[in-house]
Amino acid sequence: MQTESITQYSILLDEAFSKIIRVYSKLQLEDYSIETIERGKNLTNKGYKLLEVLKSHVNGLETSLSNCSAFVEDIEDDLSCEPKHDSYVYQTKNGMLGYPGKDFIKKIIEFKEQQKKSKVVETPNAPLDIQKTLIPEIGYYLRVNTVTDLKEIPNAIYYCKNNPGLYMRMPNNNLLKIPFPEIVDSRKEYDRKHSIRCKYYTKQECDSQRKKMARSYNSTLRICNFAHEGDRIIKIGFPSRCPSVPSFGNPHTMSSDIKSISEDDIKNLLLYGLNDIIISAVWLDFNNVKNKEFLNLGVC
Repeated sequence: MQTESITQYSILLDEAFSKIIRVYSKLQLEDYSIETIERGKNLTNKGYKLLEVLKSHVNGLETSLSNCSAFVEDIEDDLSCEPKHDSYVYQTKNGMLGYPGKDFIKKIIEFKEQQKKSKVVETPNAPLDIQKTLIPEIGYYLRVNTVTDLKEIPNAIYYCKNNPGLYMRMPNNNLLKIPFPEIVDSRKEYDRKHSIRCKYYTKQECDSQRKKMARSYNSTLRICNFAHEGDRIIKIGFPSRCPSVPSFGNPHTMSSDIKSISEDDIKNLLLYGLNDIIISAVWLDFNNVKNKEFLNLGVC
């Protein structure tokens, strides 16, 4: 019954979304009139009401699903501990009761063993103690490698010979290939072309939508400066990120720019860069993204 309700909810959302798109597509091609304005406002009001409900549901759903995923992982970790052979009934590490030979415990252990065999081999020097740890600055429990001494922390960046490039592995086994995009000085470049991904994703879809809008409003065809599928992303360098050379990191000028950079500039770069890495890791963990490879971060 619960599964049917969830499926029905998805169907109703799809129907409402499709209806809004159909009505708007038809509306924008009609002649301008008072009736067109009223119908447009009515559609907008109903659409925004639906959007507000969806935002509320999405926020609650993300939190509930994340908590449920963490809850299931905790149970699996608890039930997959090795049975104690010296006592019939015992407590697991989370305080649940278990006993040697308990069928579902054995199955979970076997399943976890299969998972371990299929996973990527860990870096030899990497810490193996992975546990949920509170990040007090943001109040979030992140499943992360844990050490007792700073000297135990291995290098974070590696060069791969078989797939040439620099890589970093994040929590939940997510792999990043470090990109080297073109970086432009925000004080000199004002159009910022290709610095943001286009909401229509492909150039073909973008052209189609802009032509449709131009016909609807009887206006000239606007130029889209956003990045489309296959375009290389341009990074905007701001003085707040690197005061001495805002475009520092641009592969084309790196050899000369590096001579003008101070340690304070590097501290600023690390402040922005490292913070962006950890909040990205938290987002990936919150959304239960695992074992994913991000190999083309510099390409739309």
